[in-house]
Amino acid sequence: MRRLLAPDVQLWLDALVVAMEEFENVEEFPPQFYLCGGGAMLPDLKEAILSYPWHKYLSFKRLPKVLLVTPDKLDRVYDKSGLLIHPYDVTPTSLAKFYWDVLRLPNLNYLGTY
Repeated sequence: MRRLLAPDVQLWLDALVVAMEEFENVEEFPPQFYLCGGGAMLPDLKEAILSYPWHKYLSFKRLPKVLLVTPDKLDRVYDKSGLLIHPYDVTPTSLAKFYWDVLRLPNLNYLGTY
């Protein structure tokens, strides 16, 4: 599996580096990466981040840590069922909260004008 995923992990890491290079006027990047979603628990992603020579290309003073985000870390999201506990639950939970905010606060016009 690791060999099959290696090209995808490298593409993901390359895209992350390119995206971070686009930030202007960053004196120092925070020393942590937060992962969520379906692939967040793949050990290869964490290893790719931890083994990348960040300090050679971007402004990191120390090696970044990799942390997983779970739904309990989301602001104003309360799961009474206790079923939303994994990093892959963050994406649908965030979408549900976004939808709820749009319904409750229609004046914010999240979706633009059509």
